[in-house]
Amino acid sequence: MLLVRCDEVVAVTRATPLRLMRWQDMTTTLHPETLHSMTGFDPSEPAILHDLATDRIITWTGDEADDFRRAGMPREDGTVAWRQYVFDGWGNVLGG
Repeated sequence: MLLVRCDEVVAVTRATPLRLMRWQDMTTTLHPETLHSMTGFDPSEPAILHDLATDRIITWTGDEADDFRRAGMPREDGTVAWRQYVFDGWGNVLGG
């Protein structure tokens, strides 16, 4: 299994320490249409983000907020490209 982290992909085995599993690798259970548009995303707040490039939900802790604000590239289609990701929607971590 591969674990997608904010800045890398980590191979996960039974011996992988739990500290490496902070970022979850989940298949999409929410349709991107049910998520908020990226225009309302506050990178300093915890959230879930849908990565259009991999069709995965990424857990966002807010730790990378400054870099996201600096390097995130809003695109004409409403997505935001940042590092290897193309985010097209976000949701609150508690489902709100």
